Amino acid sequence: MPLAYECRSVRGIPFYSTHTRQEAQFSSRHKLSKIALPSILLTHHTIPDPASALETASPLSPFPLKGLAVTLEPITPQHIPSLFRGLNFPKNNPIIDYIANFHYIQTESDLATHIASTLSKNPSLTFLALRANPHVLNPPFPPTPTPTTASDSHTAVLGILGYRTHPPSRTIQLDDFVFAPELQRTYASTEAHYLQLVHLFEHQDFTCARVWLKSHAMNVQSRAHTERLEYVFEGTMRKDNVSRWGTPRDSDVLSMLDDEWKGNKVVVGRWLDKGNFGEDGEQVKSMGEVRREVEEKRKRGEGEELALGWMASLSARCDKVFGTKAKNIRIRIRQIDLAGEGFKANDSYGMKYIELNESI
Repeated sequence: MPLAYECRSVRGIPFYSTHTRQEAQFSSRHKLSKIALPSILLTHHTIPDPASALETASPLSPFPLKGLAVTLEPITPQHIPSLFRGLNFPKNNPIIDYIANFHYIQTESDLATHIASTLSKNPSLTFLALRANPHVLNPPFPPTPTPTTASDSHTAVLGILGYRTHPPSRTIQLDDFVFAPELQRTYASTEAHYLQLVHLFEHQDFTCARVWLKSHAMNVQSRAHTERLEYVFEGTMRKDNVSRWGTPRDSDVLSMLDDEWKGNKVVVGRWLDKGNFGEDGEQVKSMGEVRREVEEKRKRGEGEELALGWMASLSARCDKVFGTKAKNIRIRIRQIDLAGEGFKANDSYGMKYIELNESI
């Protein structure tokens, strides 16, 4: 295979499109590196000047996303060998059975080609590589770890998570996520989804109102995991797609809204807290127990971050709209909400209130 510079690749994965609109959309995020590429990807394309390697990621994308057990960052060619080993292809090909467009993988080149071609066909798609220490996927963690120090030991790539942004509708669709078997049903798995949700809801260049996904209706494990994180089941799309075996596939649709995320973030964050795990690594409280505890505090008027709910997000955005007035507006919103009057959970109602009271 020839050795070449990547052409303004998406997150470092070969992206040889000549479509100028697509290139402009990703111009602030593309990087250059050297990689041995399948010759099919080099056909009829121009190799660019490596000077564009100086381009840096957008500050709205604070990568890498660091946790105690995992680190998430945009996938690059350098991740492919470790990802191939981490997913244990081709032996573990059954882990992608429910992903119709993810062809069975036999070699590293197969994996690189699949990811590169998928990204090139979908300019709104991002793949994140999940790095972790395969020996420390659950508590207890080493003494006094922090996300920064723990990230240094996250040397194995054990999975990928994908998502597609759609700013006009203020939505983000989760795409393929593939985890190595040893990563499934672990602290690290939950932390990975938590870090991704923080990024999607709080670090985009548009206000994300909804994160949603479609999963194979027969993929019971995937649905159970998403519902544990409080995604809401919206329904089943019948014969929505075709499975890899050529049979009709039903797809379950689940979603989480921005106002729901405020409470879910508190619950998942408290479950992930090191204090929720004993010296033996066993959890003190389950996710359900943490959720019930937080809900009881909310009903008693405690836990202000949950009582505010969607209004906390609205108040944060007031900083951009009203500047120095935002503090007083947030105080007024808090007083009304905690008094039990509340608002309906939609931005239009809230913004009418803000417009009427911008002179506060």
